[in-house]
Amino acid sequence: MGDWIEQNWIEAMKGYTRHKAGKFALPGFATHDRNWLLIYDNWSPGIHGYHEVAKPLAQQLSNCEWRNPFEKIFILQGDGQTVWEFSRDAEITKLHGPGHSRQCEFTLGETEP
Repeated sequence: MGDWIEQNWIEAMKGYTRHKAGKFALPGFATHDRNWLLIYDNWSPGIHGYHEVAKPLAQQLSNCEWRNPFEKIFILQGDGQTVWEFSRDAEITKLHGPGHSRQCEFTLGETEP
């Protein structure tokens, strides 16, 4: 993957996550047993295949230089119909449609279904 649109998207999603992770250090911030982050993605019109960017993003989130405090990160695509779920164990799940039924699921070591 060498496309600048996809690279910029990955950096933007990491930036949003890092910014929100910084809130954990603020005085009075209450953590929970499960801390999730939801990002509304209005950056993606130029991205043609989320599978191409999902794996590198998951890998970079799990290997980041700062501690990722979120158990799960959900990214809602701009179409309002598709949600990508990234978990700490590098599992990526695509949820979509009414009720967000699971469409596909894979981990970093696997190929796209």
